Amino acid sequence: MILRFKLLAVLLGLSGGAAWASAPEMSMLPEVRPDGSAEAVAPVPDARPAPRPEDLAAEVSDNPPEATETPETPETPVIAEGDADPEQAELIAEAAAAEAEPEAETETGVAVSRGLVMSPMPLPRPEVAVIAEEDVADAPAAEAAGLARSPLPVPRPRVVVRTRTTPPAQDGPERLVAASSGVVSPAPPKPKARPRGLLAAIFRAPDKPSKYPREGSVCGDPAIRGQTLPPIAARLRGCGLENPVRVTAVDGVALTTPATISCETAGALRRWVSGVVKPVVGRTGGGLAALRVAASYSCRTRNNIPGAKISEHGRGKAIDISGFVLKDGGLITVLNGWRHRVQGPMLKAMHAKACGTFGTVLGPHADRHHQDHFHLDVASHGYGPYCR
Repeated sequence: MILRFKLLAVLLGLSGGAAWASAPEMSMLPEVRPDGSAEAVAPVPDARPAPRPEDLAAEVSDNPPEATETPETPETPVIAEGDADPEQAELIAEAAAAEAEPEAETETGVAVSRGLVMSPMPLPRPEVAVIAEEDVADAPAAEAAGLARSPLPVPRPRVVVRTRTTPPAQDGPERLVAASSGVVSPAPPKPKARPRGLLAAIFRAPDKPSKYPREGSVCGDPAIRGQTLPPIAARLRGCGLENPVRVTAVDGVALTTPATISCETAGALRRWVSGVVKPVVGRTGGGLAALRVAASYSCRTRNNIPGAKISEHGRGKAIDISGFVLKDGGLITVLNGWRHRVQGPMLKAMHAKACGTFGTVLGPHADRHHQDHFHLDVASHGYGPYCR
């Protein structure tokens, strides 16, 4: 012990009792020179208890140090490798071992903190990774694992909250919004659009004023003029008409003979006159004035042949038109005009465009019984309209 203190006194270059009194407050090893040379010695932490003053006084009195000149600014002595005695080398080796194994003083907690500062290798970071989608309840397990591996406190799990200040470009019903608690909840459903018919039912636009008065119309259409009739009883089996009407005009075009037909037939006739016959005639002869009616309701067989099926005329579903009266008094007949150079194309256009509005359309090309008129009925065929 005495030799160690002598060695420290020589290294520190201390003289007198004042230097020995301040020795416990100073490092026992020389400081490292700023130039970082290989001979510099790193400071060694003092792990031994400081000597008592009476022990120091006894040692100094027995072995007084030699007087040396003290410079105004004492420099830290540097000991070369060859000049160090074995005891000094032992102290340096102990200091180096203390730096290499800082775990020896973990009970006090001092060596651990010093080792973290002086160790050239950084401690491994605790393997704790928490993302926003994970449950925060898993954080205690990660903290326990981190404490077992590192003396540093484990950072709290970082919870990332994704929020949106503006709605996305494509706004859909399946958009997910991240709540502040990290729980993802579906977006509230959009309110259903009100039915368009609701406002239309409340604020119904007034009907356009018709050029035909309601009075004198039948079948609920002001363009169909006539009167209702009582039901017609069947004279033959398959004949009869439950709700007959007597039509006198359609869309401003008179019928030369009132036609007794059903409302279904009257409606088809009105559409054909409005959409086909009037546009085809155009301004020829000043325009269309009337339809020449050849037949309407009649309880009979087809073409008046005995034993044949009941004609559609016997059910009020057919009407025969033989000609068209013009406003200037002119007349276009099926019999005379079908092959005419001017009237023929007009009649053929009327015949062709009636197909579809009526279920059956027969003309001069059908058979010898329809050379002088168009047969038009609303019978339904399973294969579609029949037009000849």
